[in-house]
Amino acid sequence: MPVYRYTTHEAAQKALWHTHTDHQYFQQVRSLFDLAARLKAFRVKRGVFKYRTFEEASRERMEEEINTKK
Repeated sequence: MPVYRYTTHEAAQKALWHTHTDHQYFQQVRSLFDLAARLKAFRVKRGVFKYRTFEEASRERMEEEINTKK
């Protein structure tokens, strides 16, 4: 990987721009958007919860999984 030296901050920013688009570039963009969509759908209940038994905690977890799949 080559090392580049830039005289200005603007020149370094311009070098980061990707101007040559091809099929692989669009596949990477699509996979990035797919990942963002999956992460957005992922919800975590906020807070700390105490359960009296392991079974109660497991039941709550199963209910959460069922509700998120809908």
